[in-house]
Amino acid sequence: MIKINMLLLNVLYLILQVASGSQHEIIETLMPNVLVLKVDLDVFFETNVPLSCGEAHQDTDVTWRKNGSPVGSGNQITVKVEEMLAGNYSCHNQNGDYLNHTLVLVQDNQSHNRKRRILKEYNENDKNEYIRCLARNYSGMFHCSWKKSLHRNSASVVLVQAARFSGSNVSCYVDANSAGLTCEDTESCPYSEEVSHINLTVYFRTNFLLEEYTTTPFLIREIVRPDTVDFIKSKQWTLGKTVTLTRRRLWRRTPPKTQNTLSFAMNTNTVSASVPKMNWLNPPGANGPIMRLMKNIEGKRPKHH
Repeated sequence: MIKINMLLLNVLYLILQVASGSQHEIIETLMPNVLVLKVDLDVFFETNVPLSCGEAHQDTDVTWRKNGSPVGSGNQITVKVEEMLAGNYSCHNQNGDYLNHTLVLVQDNQSHNRKRRILKEYNENDKNEYIRCLARNYSGMFHCSWKKSLHRNSASVVLVQAARFSGSNVSCYVDANSAGLTCEDTESCPYSEEVSHINLTVYFRTNFLLEEYTTTPFLIREIVRPDTVDFIKSKQWTLGKTVTLTRRRLWRRTPPKTQNTLSFAMNTNTVSASVPKMNWLNPPGANGPIMRLMKNIEGKRPKHH
């Protein structure tokens, strides 16, 4: 009786182990030839991943290699992935010619409190900001940057997904130094009000670990930071000073007729050895050295796009 009870307990334990494992492991296709094994690395040990060389090679004698080392044969095989030891699995014919491949990556289904490995926080005061995006004008172009962790400088971008919630596509390309990316909404219109937010997700890979970073949805007008302006003329008067400013080159790319405004912020420093001089930006009684001048871009909003 005791032996039967022990046998039943062992069977029940195995069933619970299988059920528990199935809850922690998810296999998804990220893009062609790339599989992602989503697991909780706190409890994950190993799992089986099915691979196929493809229907076009059903009648071919196929051998498989993992990172160059033989791992099996047949058009369809199952490989065992332990911890983060995934890899690039390629299939070949009898002559050793390459036929196809599948890159298997591991992604940690981490909670909000678990520390990321590849990127570090862009702002210490915001633990959820890993990617920061800025635009120089309202043309539809913007640039995003990030900071890699100390020991993850070799990490690379696997995939970028960017689009407006309205459905319009946003095209992006990674910078040559892999420290950021440049994006453009080709359907953006500086004449009209921006109502649909942009959603940006970037997938990073280091070795065979994959991490996903998504920005808070944003509008172009929320991230516009123009370059500093040029002073092209300055004239001193008895009681003040007149300064002529010009828009920066990148700002001038925006069509002249737009509803958006450009703000100038100015700082002045009074330099005097003995006799104080009047701050020409702030009359007596003003609270600070900064004065904001609001200038509407030339022209009125057109009636039509």
